[in-house]
Amino acid sequence: MSEYKNPYTLFKRTNETGELSLEARFKIISSSFFRSVNEEINKPHPTLKSDDLNMDKIRHDIFNTTNEVTEQLKKFKYQKKQLEESLQKQQSERQRAFAQKGIRGKDFEIPPETIEQLERISAHIAECARFIAGTILHTFGLAPPPGPYRPSLTPDQMKELEIQQSQDALMQIISADGSVRDNVER
Repeated sequence: MSEYKNPYTLFKRTNETGELSLEARFKIISSSFFRSVNEEINKPHPTLKSDDLNMDKIRHDIFNTTNEVTEQLKKFKYQKKQLEESLQKQQSERQRAFAQKGIRGKDFEIPPETIEQLERISAHIAECARFIAGTILHTFGLAPPPGPYRPSLTPDQMKELEIQQSQDALMQIISADGSVRDNVER
């Protein structure tokens, strides 16, 4: 026989102890309580409809309301757009400059190695002048120390650094944009 005892049959026996009848009553009451709780849990919500839980509608409502977070998100999107335009402008200027150098080189037939050497020498002279002027001003107490002598950069390398810095700033805005969007969805 199984160990399970039907609680309804326990009441019919008159020769059982008080503990068994108390346990049987508890099982009957608890099972009816659990049944009523499950019925309550499974009832539909009185005010919410299934259409109200549409995530597309909820997202639309969240992103189209005006509050501090959505304003910040719009600001980030605008900054992202401006940085992308700035990057495109810088890259087009850089391509135009390379094209003009090629035309000048063809007109005057100056070898590209000579042009690179002249650019490196002029950048070196400019860095030497910065370092000497900074040292003189520091000696007279008019400026802070000029710092160490830095290797010189050509204009192309400077433009490359500017583009890289703009891309870094864009990536910071994109990552911040993502964190704001995650916070809004939470």
